[in-house]
Amino acid sequence: MDQQKTCYLFFDLDGTVITHDGRLAQETLDAMQKVQALGHKLILNTGRSRGGYLLKNADAARAIPWDGTCFSSADIIFEGKLLYENAVSKEDFLAWLEYCMEHRLDVRYCGREEQVLWEFSQYAMPLTEAEKNEWRKTAEVAFRENVLTNLSVMGILEPQGLPKTGLNVYQLPTYADLFPAGCDKGSVVRVFCEKMGVPLEQCVGFGDSNNDVDMLTVCPTGVCMKESPQALIDVATYHAKTENGVAEGLRVLFGI
Repeated sequence: MDQQKTCYLFFDLDGTVITHDGRLAQETLDAMQKVQALGHKLILNTGRSRGGYLLKNADAARAIPWDGTCFSSADIIFEGKLLYENAVSKEDFLAWLEYCMEHRLDVRYCGREEQVLWEFSQYAMPLTEAEKNEWRKTAEVAFRENVLTNLSVMGILEPQGLPKTGLNVYQLPTYADLFPAGCDKGSVVRVFCEKMGVPLEQCVGFGDSNNDVDMLTVCPTGVCMKESPQALIDVATYHAKTENGVAEGLRVLFGI
């Protein structure tokens, strides 16, 4: 990383830039703005869909003057220009819908327009065919009107018996994120560099969980938060020692 040239900083959102209850530390905002004032670019790299980013618990993050945003490990926008888009196929979506209904697992439909939670766990008994048909109709409407970029399934998924689809499964502590194959936070960085002609060595990643491993593997320089899992610590070049890991990492890397 050559600090005399423009650096492209990719930030995970939840647990990294903002706390899991949606708070943004002033120290974090100040540090990000200082680095941006030096001519470097701030890019959000979140597993949330565009619709998920509009939720109230991301209000604080929208106060950051992002130069670019990457949603759902697929949709890339930089300085107002759409660089790349991807979406979940209908076939893959319906396979996971059936799986979640069968196992009564809540599923979050993460679309470009909005994010909706379907609560199949509310059923004390297996869903009847009539109940499934109603949900299938709801799903058809949602898929037609709200482009699906990823899914989140609530709970711990056992590898055996999962639907065989083109979606990658990223298991987190209480839920699993599902993205189209080839769409992950690391591939986003690679696609961005290809589209913008940016040298990969000028990219820096900031993350806190297992779904950030790909990003910190691709980025030659990576900062992981204090409570990160070992898999992320292993690929990071700097492991934050304090609770405000973004501000700490920016101070260490850029001397602000």
